Amino acid sequence: ALEGSTGTLIFAKLGGVDVIVKEISLPATEPHKVNLIKCREIYQMAKLGDQKNIIRFIGWIQKPDCIKIIIERAYGGDLRKFYDTTDKINLKQKVKMMLDVATGIEVIHKFGVIHRDIKAGNVALDKEVQGDSLDFTAKILDFGVAREADMSGGATTHVSGTIKYNAPEQGGGQAFTTAVDIWAFAFMAYELLSGKEAYSDKKY
Repeated sequence: ALEGSTGTLIFAKLGGVDVIVKEISLPATEPHKVNLIKCREIYQMAKLGDQKNIIRFIGWIQKPDCIKIIIERAYGGDLRKFYDTTDKINLKQKVKMMLDVATGIEVIHKFGVIHRDIKAGNVALDKEVQGDSLDFTAKILDFGVAREADMSGGATTHVSGTIKYNAPEQGGGQAFTTAVDIWAFAFMAYELLSGKEAYSDKKY
């Protein structure tokens, strides 16, 4: 099991299929958390259905002290593994990854959802990258802070996601739109293409 920012990740098998179970605790002092998780992560992923560039949602289990969200398991790691290893993947492979993510974001937005936490750590590859091969697919995951966009395009004024990838309007005080995912995508593209982490103090 691994400890994530929003829960414990458990590798398991379900009907012979390898899956990841994200276990989120439900403190007795936070009864509202149940509906929050359902409205964001569970409902949004279920609504998206089976999409090539989005991690597949399999189901969920609710217990008195936790909710377990079951998703497909990806074997290629997340895109953070390619920081500082730009010599291990070529430009075509990087572009393929970015096109996959862009396609996934487009689908998410078509369903009226704002992901709000697009970053390399929330994009997984379905398999390891081998040599110069383009035989892999990048998939967006972790809808823990996703929200529906309303009909006017505004969604929320609440600060969410990973702060350094937040668009200026996510600082609070004004509604923001699906454009915040595009802002975060641009930073992720910069990091993958350059091999440098945004806002890092590291000298290159």
